[in-house]
Amino acid sequence: MPTHQIHFARASGLPDAKTIAKAANEHAAGQNDKSPYIVRDITAGKVFSANLIAQVDASIKVFDKDVGGVVMKNIRKAIFFELAINSDKAWIATQCGGRKTLDYAAEFLIGDLALPVLWDRITLPVLETIDKLCKLCADADGIDFLGAKKSTIAGYCHDSYMVGNYAAQFLDPVHGRDFMSEYENAVKSADVRLRVEGRAVTIRLAGDSSFSFTTKADANILPIITLCRSLAGWKEKR
Repeated sequence: MPTHQIHFARASGLPDAKTIAKAANEHAAGQNDKSPYIVRDITAGKVFSANLIAQVDASIKVFDKDVGGVVMKNIRKAIFFELAINSDKAWIATQCGGRKTLDYAAEFLIGDLALPVLWDRITLPVLETIDKLCKLCADADGIDFLGAKKSTIAGYCHDSYMVGNYAAQFLDPVHGRDFMSEYENAVKSADVRLRVEGRAVTIRLAGDSSFSFTTKADANILPIITLCRSLAGWKEKR
């Protein structure tokens, strides 16, 4: 099953969507295939949106037949992601890439577009987020909350001979909730199961506003994205 990712950050100093779009279009007019950031499909309504390609330097291992072994090779890596900005509510969101895309988005806005933006990731304690997700599912049509599937506990000490991260899998969601409550301050992440429009969905909660979820390839992901936005506070007035 495919995995989707969506990430949120709070931001201040954001101009309105049309101003961001104007700066992005000016950047697009002068960009080339060597530009660190390539922007496409710019739109501006209540929310600014665009597709971004971040080109970053990376090193990979390759086999060199001349030296008869593995060597490091420098490459230019292209990372595609979708960017959305709600200036009225002071939010930035990225989708389709890893959590690093928030850093790329901020670098693009501050460095390439010269916008005076300050941003920060959002801390979302795992257990509080599970409880909020349960309530959101109860209020939504066609979405059932099935409970936590597994969790990672940091610094778990089963006995005096073992300590470290512990990946617990739960056969019963009530027991899983009780177990995580016992180690509330040490819960690093949790995989939560939902049923959305009859399809199985697993959302990973990792203590911040970066979410990943897996579902069937032909499933409707819009209700899940809406849930993630609500968990991050996208709909909250600022």
